[in-house]
Amino acid sequence: MRNTRPSNTSSILEDPILYHSQLEQHIDLQNIHLLNQNLILQLITPNSLHIPLLKITSSLSSYTNLEFYTDGSLNRDNDIPIMGYNWIFSSNFTDNIKHSGSCKEWPSSLKAELVAILTSLIVCPPDSNVHIYTDSASCIATFNMLYPPKLTARHFQKLNNCALWNTLKHIINVLKLKISLFKVKANSGHPLNDAADLLAKEGLLSKDFLQINIRHITTQACHLTFNDSIIIDRNIRKSVKRIINFQYFEQHLSHQNLHKIKDYSLENIIDWEFSQLWFKYNPFTKPTSKKYFKHNYMTTFGNTEHYNGNN
Repeated sequence: MRNTRPSNTSSILEDPILYHSQLEQHIDLQNIHLLNQNLILQLITPNSLHIPLLKITSSLSSYTNLEFYTDGSLNRDNDIPIMGYNWIFSSNFTDNIKHSGSCKEWPSSLKAELVAILTSLIVCPPDSNVHIYTDSASCIATFNMLYPPKLTARHFQKLNNCALWNTLKHIINVLKLKISLFKVKANSGHPLNDAADLLAKEGLLSKDFLQINIRHITTQACHLTFNDSIIIDRNIRKSVKRIINFQYFEQHLSHQNLHKIKDYSLENIIDWEFSQLWFKYNPFTKPTSKKYFKHNYMTTFGNTEHYNGNN
């Protein structure tokens, strides 16, 4: 368990003054609201993503009503699944403003879409009205219940991607944004949604994997980490239960009578995921079957009944 509160040594910017002077060589920070600057510099890593997002923020600084089409993409083909994300600014096409990238850890289509929405909001001017068009019904449903009384603080912590949702709320609160999410039917031929989908797939190629520095989120009091680096952004109770189950399983395999099974497991000869599905497999609609009953007869006091598979 780690404390999420910021410290003097935990900042991604060890020398903020020096870093700002370096940024000034590439972009005029005077045109960017200080709130947007702080959010981008404090929350977004790696630093290579700062300048692209700051330039977009500068381009959007004169808008008060903004419209975005967002999309995410999940690629599980590799050993390490990767997510791509993208959004297109659709309020004014002449500006040709869009942004895409990639992220990893705790992969899901919902997380990819959530990162797309989050990065679109962080570049919006304060006190603006924002319309988000997405094909993710799950994102819209979760967003609509983020605040009490629909979702209490206790239930909020049980959400998958809780830290990301907390970051989204933090950005909205700091910038005082008015957000509306609208559902777009996936694969419906909508040109902007299809364009966002294509660009999200291109975002998979980026090697600058976006991460969120949640130490600056005031409502995120603490978090669990794996290997002292990866934040466990999942339902904590279920995650801890799963870790304990793995420990029990490892202890079980360490029994001397099961050394062969342990060796086969370490050599990846046994596919435990498929084995679990096979053990649960039942080709019949009924929960039990006489044909597969362990015994083909049942003995009772004073009477014997025989099961031959045709009864």
